[in-house]
Amino acid sequence: MSPNNDGKAANSPCDPTRAKCQSIVVNSGAISLLQQNPQLLASFRPVLLAASTVICSRVTPDQKSLIVKIVKDSGKMTLAIGDGGNDVAMIQEAHVGVGITGYEGKQAAKAADFSFGQFRFLSRLLLVHGHMAYQRTAYIVQYSFYKSMIIAFIQVLFNFYTMMSGVSFWNSLALTTYNGVFTVPLTLLYVMDIHALPKEGLLKSPYLYSLSQAGRYLNGSTFFYYVTRGIVQAVIAFYVTKYIFLDAHFITNDGFPMDGFNNSVPVYGAIVFVQVLMVLCESHSVTWLHWVSFFFSFGSYLLVFVVYSQIESMDFYKQFDFTCRYMVFYLGFFLTVVMVFGIYAIFYPFIYNYFPSVLQLHRKYAPTSNEASPDAQDHLLPAASPNSFNGSSLPSPQTQSRADVKCPLIPSTAYPQSVRKASPIPAEDADPIHGSDFASFVRSLRPRL
Repeated sequence: MSPNNDGKAANSPCDPTRAKCQSIVVNSGAISLLQQNPQLLASFRPVLLAASTVICSRVTPDQKSLIVKIVKDSGKMTLAIGDGGNDVAMIQEAHVGVGITGYEGKQAAKAADFSFGQFRFLSRLLLVHGHMAYQRTAYIVQYSFYKSMIIAFIQVLFNFYTMMSGVSFWNSLALTTYNGVFTVPLTLLYVMDIHALPKEGLLKSPYLYSLSQAGRYLNGSTFFYYVTRGIVQAVIAFYVTKYIFLDAHFITNDGFPMDGFNNSVPVYGAIVFVQVLMVLCESHSVTWLHWVSFFFSFGSYLLVFVVYSQIESMDFYKQFDFTCRYMVFYLGFFLTVVMVFGIYAIFYPFIYNYFPSVLQLHRKYAPTSNEASPDAQDHLLPAASPNSFNGSSLPSPQTQSRADVKCPLIPSTAYPQSVRKASPIPAEDADPIHGSDFASFVRSLRPRL
């Protein structure tokens, strides 16, 4: 440290008031002193958290776990990786433990959440599998709430319609098979096709991983969107059924009115069919497995209800056959599908075209192969360099300015015309991965990302 004119330390590499310290080096004796003095440990904690690198020399296993615990208790997500028995305590203390199977045995691998043979596989674990696993988990959790909200909220509205009489709008088989049979293959197939970017593209764009770190795909806003979508579609489906069946007091040719079981059949089939359309529109690619699941979901609905209506001991006996005789059933079915899915069909393309996310931009403008076009090669970073993170091409602040870093996945020539004509921004405000052109475009979208 060197004092400035006011006698204060200037540009201290370990000044906790700075956004980032360069590095901290501690040994076993220093950490032992911290363990014995809680007040000194409390003073050291902000310095440790402000550092970008902490090097621990000749430390014991419990001291390694102490460093991890300090970072973990600060609210940060931690990952510990090691290859020996002395790393077990540190691996178990971290949120995610990674063990390397090598010359020092398999103790670390057995105690870890993930295990592989070489350290270089860590980049693929984080940038590819971590990105994909997070997106899949985020989608399947929120989509499960969404499709369950439709069924549940229709029952809530029906309770108000019947003045809280406690009558169920759905029969027990419909409630059981909705989440257990009809919509299961749709959800599973979608999460297996959650991203359309190649693995090499994810490795070359660590910025996409930062979106997962920031909770971009699973947060209060995204959860509210899925729940609201379910409520809106449930309201539309119920009131279409209400005006066609409940309020119309439809009388059959035999002189009997349709009861509650008959009224729920068309709207239930429409909801199952809408789930097929939703997954079809949100999938990034449609294979023969998708078509099999689509036909299975709706076909199994028809088959189960036909068989169920033939069981004499059930209250639903002959109800499905009776309902399918009348055109009002098909009118209610198709009108419910059009009304419920129509809201989504209008809303989603508008959001996708005018308010796209960063991931959607990558999917749309990224090259499909590893090799970019010849005229775009000058916008790509080298495939491997001394500063690269297993080919992920992270820039080095000492050897390369931030403004010189271009998007390693999307060449600027692939941007829309409006993006290429965007005025450049100062180098200090440029995106650290994608450069000034892409950063200016993303900054214009940032309020709605």
